[in-house]
Amino acid sequence: MKRHPKRSPGRRLPSTTLVLFVAAAAVAPAQVWEVDDRFLSVGLPDFQHGAAIAVADHDGDGIDDLVVGAPGSNGSGAQAGAFAFYLGGEARTMDIQAWFLGEPGDRLGTAVVAGDFDADGTPDIAVGAPGYDVEIGAPPAVADAGGVWVYEWIDGSPTPGFRRFIAQNDSGDGVPEVQDLFGHALAVGDFDHDGFADLAIGVPFEDAGATADVGVVHVFYGSATGLLNEGSQTWRAGAGGVLGTPAAGDRFGWSLAAGDFDGDDFDDLAIGAPQRDVGAENNAGQVHVLYGSAAGITATGNQLLDDDDFGSTAGAGERFATALAAGQFDQTRIACIVACEDDLAIGVPFEVVLGVPAAGKAVVAYGSPTGLGGTGATTLTRLSAQQLPANGDAFGFSLAAGHLDRSPAGVLFNFADLAVGSLNEDVEGVSEAGATYLFFGSSAGVGGGALSWQRVVARNGLGIGPPETFDQFGKALAIGDFDGDGWGDLAAGAPFDDHETIDDAGGVQLLYGALFADGFEGGTTGGWESSGAAP
Repeated sequence: MKRHPKRSPGRRLPSTTLVLFVAAAAVAPAQVWEVDDRFLSVGLPDFQHGAAIAVADHDGDGIDDLVVGAPGSNGSGAQAGAFAFYLGGEARTMDIQAWFLGEPGDRLGTAVVAGDFDADGTPDIAVGAPGYDVEIGAPPAVADAGGVWVYEWIDGSPTPGFRRFIAQNDSGDGVPEVQDLFGHALAVGDFDHDGFADLAIGVPFEDAGATADVGVVHVFYGSATGLLNEGSQTWRAGAGGVLGTPAAGDRFGWSLAAGDFDGDDFDDLAIGAPQRDVGAENNAGQVHVLYGSAAGITATGNQLLDDDDFGSTAGAGERFATALAAGQFDQTRIACIVACEDDLAIGVPFEVVLGVPAAGKAVVAYGSPTGLGGTGATTLTRLSAQQLPANGDAFGFSLAAGHLDRSPAGVLFNFADLAVGSLNEDVEGVSEAGATYLFFGSSAGVGGGALSWQRVVARNGLGIGPPETFDQFGKALAIGDFDGDGWGDLAAGAPFDDHETIDDAGGVQLLYGALFADGFEGGTTGGWESSGAAP
């Protein structure tokens, strides 16, 4: 029998509102932040709230909402995991509406994504529980095989309702095995362009015969009744026309991203294999790109890319494609009337930069009618933000795309922007506190404009407070409009923050974008004496 995560309905927890102080060192800020902010935490030890974040308008009020994964302990048991729903609103309350608990070992909330799988106008939520023990026939259950739970906000209910559970044996070509970790990564796209969102599920520890941890990806297609088992697909390196030679420890499916990289109106799927060897370079990493069609994802024209394709050299241990994010960084949506290719950001968090080990970088590959390529690619490091790289920063460990510096005129005239997590960066002498970098889109690509970047860290004046050792600020990132004012807002997870002395409670720091950080755009005098964004 498949377990249903336990729900704690109606539990509302307070959010913190403090004066905002965010510095963008050495340049004028490209993004202005409102004086309000929120820090979302449920205040339980080892909860790891903020390890995953998804954005969508779940209740149909035109304002983005949040789903936050917390794969740690939740009171039900070690590594049980949970996920929480927060509703955005004009008042910026962002109170928790409901949260759902896993059972010991599930790690529920490791991955969360939003997509309208039945095209009814209300987004569904898929939540990965890669440690879930799948029951097949007689006991015992298959330990850590993994599963995915799907929820939807149904019929105006104040809390979301359960839709279905997916395990690997629900696909046409999948058998749950011990420690497969089905659901470790998730991505949503419309791969067959039928109007129903589809779901890609990464299984990075799937074995291929006696070869361990090769990895696979399953794709389930949406319909009027939601995600279907029928017609699901299984993709592996070196099989079914997919490029690459699978080997032990590749972890194909560790990261996923969906976008229309060739502009043909069919979403395509990028799949990270960050521990694949490239030549003699162990764990250099590669990314597969599979293209969509009327028949869904196909192997036709699929690509296999690594650091060698982007003017660099694949290096041992750099783990190219640890993180992936898709967005239109070099063109506005108004230009999409003519050509509308998405671009792909690729995290390489353990890249050596200027001789500094594991400093990290992010590479942006730009889309074209023939798909992704290395021509004109952008490479971002801490140097791109006038910061010196340091040993073990892991810049590029997390990525998110969205419109941060947009205006109330809408998103048509704006480029997508990129948020990059520098997971273990030291901040103000505090080791491994973590930082988030924002790089702004332009006609010249990411970071090509005059005001091209900003650095955001935990500090006094924010709800998260000053930086703390091993907060991992920015481990999960998301961009949305959580107060409905038309300006982009940033959500940055810090899953190991010791919130109010509670060890590893974690949380999500929300920063609200604004035209002015002084309350003026709201017609009030509130905040006029406060510091908004300092040079």
